[in-house]
Amino acid sequence: MDRVLPLSPEALGAEIAERARREGAELLAGDPGEHATWIARTALLAFPDYVSIRLIPEGDGTRIVALSRSRFGYSDRGVNRARLGRWIPR
Repeated sequence: MDRVLPLSPEALGAEIAERARREGAELLAGDPGEHATWIARTALLAFPDYVSIRLIPEGDGTRIVALSRSRFGYSDRGVNRARLGRWIPR
């Protein structure tokens, strides 16, 4: 996912962090206002998924570059895409 939003990296990072924590994700590394990697668990069997989000200042806003991926298995049935849709403001 690659999108530009009219928010500062700090404000956008705080909003994403709040949404991630609400879903039980844990910050693995980094700073939510810059570049962070989260561990989110699947609802069934609690397998780990990794979510990396980089926030890049661009003009009056922030470019979001995000990737959510499963640690195990071959198909996530759209879970990771849906997660990014919930975490990243529109």
